[in-house]
Amino acid sequence: MRHHGQCNILTHHFYPIPLNNSLYCIASVTIKSMAHCLQKRDNVSMAEFVNPTQPIPPRLAEEMNLIRKMERCSRSDLHRLMNCRKNTIGQDVNTLIQMGLMRETELQSLPRGRPSVHLEIDTDTRHVLGVAIMPGMVSCGRYNLLGQPLEMPTNLTVDDPSQILKATRRLIKQMHDNQTILTGLSIPGMLDRDHCKVLSSSTWPDGKSVSLKSLNQLTDSRLIFDNTTNALGTRWLLEHANTPLHDHLLIFLSDGILGATLLINGHPIDGCIICSNELGHTRLPLDTPRCYCGQTGCLERIFSTAYLKQLGENNKLSKAIADAPTSPKIRQITDYLTMGLANAVNFCRPSHVTIMTDLPDMDDYIDVLVEQIRDQLLREFANRIQMHKWTEPNAQPAASGAALALAQIYWCRPG
Repeated sequence: MRHHGQCNILTHHFYPIPLNNSLYCIASVTIKSMAHCLQKRDNVSMAEFVNPTQPIPPRLAEEMNLIRKMERCSRSDLHRLMNCRKNTIGQDVNTLIQMGLMRETELQSLPRGRPSVHLEIDTDTRHVLGVAIMPGMVSCGRYNLLGQPLEMPTNLTVDDPSQILKATRRLIKQMHDNQTILTGLSIPGMLDRDHCKVLSSSTWPDGKSVSLKSLNQLTDSRLIFDNTTNALGTRWLLEHANTPLHDHLLIFLSDGILGATLLINGHPIDGCIICSNELGHTRLPLDTPRCYCGQTGCLERIFSTAYLKQLGENNKLSKAIADAPTSPKIRQITDYLTMGLANAVNFCRPSHVTIMTDLPDMDDYIDVLVEQIRDQLLREFANRIQMHKWTEPNAQPAASGAALALAQIYWCRPG
């Protein structure tokens, strides 16, 4: 974990924390309250609880991920898959059960041998908080340890960008409780984790950097933040890939928003030229509405209702695409868009590309994009790249923030 002066925001680093009796734990409630809970259990040794800012150790994260993928798993299966001593597995399981991350199922009778008790992810005891900051809105919701919403997320409309962080703090304080183990926050734009800042974002179009340190001081659980597209990539991995693809380019399209992230073995690569919204700021020599970056001709300004209106069409972009995807104005936008996306694919040369969108009725249009992108790829690998689509018209932005938190439980994320 990196330490940023007074800022304790976690940034995808894991280090093992050795505790008494080789137990490993994490805590998001106070040491006093957790110790009080454990004193109620008979024959349980009192482990030394780490500070809530410490991440789960790699071995326990791997065990949690195995059980998540298998849905249910016995201790003997875990021992065989982890290639660890049985005593070590037993200690790890006891710790994870104590922390409310894992639970035992009811005793199951087998055709032969002793009855078996399986392990599964505990979806009732603990939860994560997912938060999404977007232009003009903040969304926050509670999600169980499998990423399923516990209730509908709360959305706040915020017209004044200077009030976004204030609204975010209010929502986090309102929804955080002593069962919240982690909080994940997704933000569009370019982030500086070393100084806990947003350098540029469509949420704050004045171009000034915004500090996130105040958000980390709200609760006693850890706050993990990342770019919106990286958060979507993390969520894609949780929901779609038990075996991550080696190299995978995910591209997110929305009205006036275009981002991309390059995943290697399922994990976003920090520092990659297209890991933030840089793809959205690929510029073409066009007179578009001015982007918040201060320039014109940005791809995410081209793929927007504002540019469509400048071309003389009064519909929203998504409705115009659904009504007449081959109209001259939509075809013009599509041609520019696929030119920029094909350049990114040519540059990265990934084995897989997935185009994601939260706009409604976009399946047929994404198919058109895929074909036009493929036509513009370098001949040598055009047929090698596999293209996919992920459309979710009823998307919950807070779910991607929750995925950032869950990734700290299930994976050792590279920094």
